[in-house]
Amino acid sequence: MSDKRLPISIIVPVFNIQGYLSNCLESIRSQTFSNFEAILVNDGSTDDSLRILNEFCELDGRFKVLNKKNEGLARARQDGFRVARGEYIFNLDGDDFVPSTALENLYLRASEHDADIVGGSHQRYSENRGIELVRRGEGVLTRTGLLRMMFSENYFYVWGKLIRRVLLCPELRVYDGITYGEDTVLMTQLALRAESIVFVEDVVYVYRVREGSLSNRPNGAAINSRLAATRLACAGVRMESFEREIYDEVNLYFLRQLYRHLKDGGKLFGQEKGEIALEIRDSLRGGVQVTIRNRNFKMFAALRVLRFNINVFNLFASLLSLRNVW
Repeated sequence: MSDKRLPISIIVPVFNIQGYLSNCLESIRSQTFSNFEAILVNDGSTDDSLRILNEFCELDGRFKVLNKKNEGLARARQDGFRVARGEYIFNLDGDDFVPSTALENLYLRASEHDADIVGGSHQRYSENRGIELVRRGEGVLTRTGLLRMMFSENYFYVWGKLIRRVLLCPELRVYDGITYGEDTVLMTQLALRAESIVFVEDVVYVYRVREGSLSNRPNGAAINSRLAATRLACAGVRMESFEREIYDEVNLYFLRQLYRHLKDGGKLFGQEKGEIALEIRDSLRGGVQVTIRNRNFKMFAALRVLRFNINVFNLFASLLSLRNVW
């Protein structure tokens, strides 16, 4: 049961980010909303990150270190969830940071609306390109509205939101094979459990764009993991009962991500080929087929061929990757 005297637990997964960590932790200490705990999950760092975490714990009693072997981002977050005591969870990646009023603005809306999830605008910060504002308007959404937003806008960020802790029970499933695209799976599971979702216009998170990082330049394993995460998220929604429009958004998202997989040189192997062929057949029909044909005929033509002969998938991937065709 949540401790009502502790409104927020901040979960910060950390792995070898010593150069960014102090900025992140200082932004937590500077919050105008002070009634929180910060659970710093050291995921087997081999650099100076653990020393920095311990120093901040000595400075501020609200900070606690959870030291563990390296198992990846999803497992690190899950271990943080297990020991959290707050009514709400706030996920903050250790190389990012938050404006001083972030928690105050989010918790005010959460209290006003008795919301399950509260999100807001964020900024993308790059040392080379400066700051880009990603604005999110004020509003209240249902579960259906949130799912529509997520799949139509590729909006699967777990960070930067207050998430009612009871949504994590029973425990969300973590897939060991998903090492890239974890948020896609986790956020879909959360959305399927949420009833009331609120967004504020205030900037509540600053996402650091690190040139050369996995999220900006995924390798072969990450590309394959991303498609696996996409398939899991889409399958989760398809198992539930929604209006046709939601299924269409999910199918469009799946097909776009599959084509992106092709473009980035991703491959399919063994049983996966047959499964993907069936998913293309089931997704590429009706209004979805018309939409893709009108928006991107090259993508439509490639998917049509693959629907009938999935064995040419790897050839398509090689050609598209070499030619960089979108």
